[in-house]
Amino acid sequence: MSIITEIEKGWVAGIIDGEGCIWENNNRPMLEVFNTDIRMLQKLKELFDGGIYNSTRLDRPNSKPCWRWTLTGNKARYCLNMILPFLIIKGEKTIKILAG
Repeated sequence: MSIITEIEKGWVAGIIDGEGCIWENNNRPMLEVFNTDIRMLQKLKELFDGGIYNSTRLDRPNSKPCWRWTLTGNKARYCLNMILPFLIIKGEKTIKILAG
């Protein structure tokens, strides 16, 4: 992980608000972003770590390659705390998860 600028925090919040999923599993925060351009997910991994996995639908021969970035546990909590002031859509849900 690297030092994260305010601009990067806002960028990540926009990605999470628009493309991401936030949930809890046994009081463990989870983040996920799917995209067909792996470069965006590589930037998320550079900033916060996590894993990138191929999520291409093999049952759809014409589908584009798709990738998934996943962040869990304390790393997800750290990310959510960093981007919380910038979240618009998922701010309330994030507050509940971080309070849990």
